[in-house]
Amino acid sequence: MPKKVLFTVLDWGLGHATRCVPLIQSLRKKGHEVALAAAGGAAVFLRNEFPDCTCHPLPAYNIRYPSGNMVWNMALQLPGILRTIRHEHAQVQRLVREHGYQWIISDNRYGCWAEGLKNTLITHQVWPIVPVLLRPGIYAALDRFYRRFDELWVPDHPGPGNLSGRLSEPGKLEGKVRFIGPLTRMKPMDLPPDRDVIAVLSGPEPQRSRLEAELVRQARNSGLRWLIVQGRAGVEEPSTENGNLQIVPFMGTEELNRAICSSRFFVGRSGYSTLMDLAALNKQALLIPTPGQTEQLYLARRMEAAGRAFFQRQGRVDVGRAYSQRRILKSWETKDEE
Repeated sequence: MPKKVLFTVLDWGLGHATRCVPLIQSLRKKGHEVALAAAGGAAVFLRNEFPDCTCHPLPAYNIRYPSGNMVWNMALQLPGILRTIRHEHAQVQRLVREHGYQWIISDNRYGCWAEGLKNTLITHQVWPIVPVLLRPGIYAALDRFYRRFDELWVPDHPGPGNLSGRLSEPGKLEGKVRFIGPLTRMKPMDLPPDRDVIAVLSGPEPQRSRLEAELVRQARNSGLRWLIVQGRAGVEEPSTENGNLQIVPFMGTEELNRAICSSRFFVGRSGYSTLMDLAALNKQALLIPTPGQTEQLYLARRMEAAGRAFFQRQGRVDVGRAYSQRRILKSWETKDEE
């Protein structure tokens, strides 16, 4: 029976919003009335993708990664994160009272649930990789949050050959975790190559800007044709082109889909949503984890070990070397054991 669905999305980069596109489309095709709720760039993206859907504002997390030390980054921002969880819960409670929503689907927003409704959480990392000293406290807090949700949806397949690896192992939540398969808005296209390298940037500042500066320097001296997509949703600036390098602030789904498919090689972060897109397109890639994000470091190492992509650290990037060796990479369709 169709329901009134409130679909809430985390604003920690754009990946949480982009991966939800096919799920939102599916819900609407099934007759559900879907309203959205997000903040920042995620809200801008969702409004552009679904202009006929209501999009409610939620408090922003405003996550930043000033250093490459995850403990330090999280220690500085933990009070703000917990405050935002409380505020988003209060906001969702008000929206439910005012609009009569019957089902809340939350992509990694732990405060987006309501008593008496169906509550679903989307996450690819059930038990995140955190330093050993912080693990007991963080896992206990996650366990309390998970109790508020009827189901945890993992956008992956179960098993050792999947994308998420040990991040999505259910552990004691096995009865609550449901693997729904990878989510991607990308579709394979057989297009002639227009350029050698496409770099798609995303994630928290200041690391996004630091990687952009590093890639721009390499592009200008590479002799390869480059396109850099800055990942700045809502920024209305013209694209620039200088010799072999074109830079655009942002691309919508269809435009980005075509740009990736018409590029010989992909460079970007190793966020989980990016991996799902690359797997769908079977695209050769160089993955550069955001400094301080242990999840991205784990995923980049995992994909390199499986032979699906190259892994390099920010500050020591050599795109030319990875590009020249791209033919040794395996298909993303290969089910390698971990």
